Amino acid sequence: MKEIIKKLDKLFDWNCKNTDIIKKFPSRFNKDDAKALKSDWQKVGADLMWAVNEYGKKSK
Repeated sequence: MKEIIKKLDKLFDWNCKNTDIIKKFPSRFNKDDAKALKSDWQKVGADLMWAVNEYGKKSK
């Protein structure tokens, strides 16, 4: 279980910090898009962490 959480944390951090797609295609993104993309990934990460925590509670 701890390994899963570490992997999800690493993936979540990578996606929050990775703005390469925005740098590669600047004409397709504006500042609002960059903020929205980061916000979307934060929501996905929060949902995944909630699911992992719920799974952990039930497996005890």
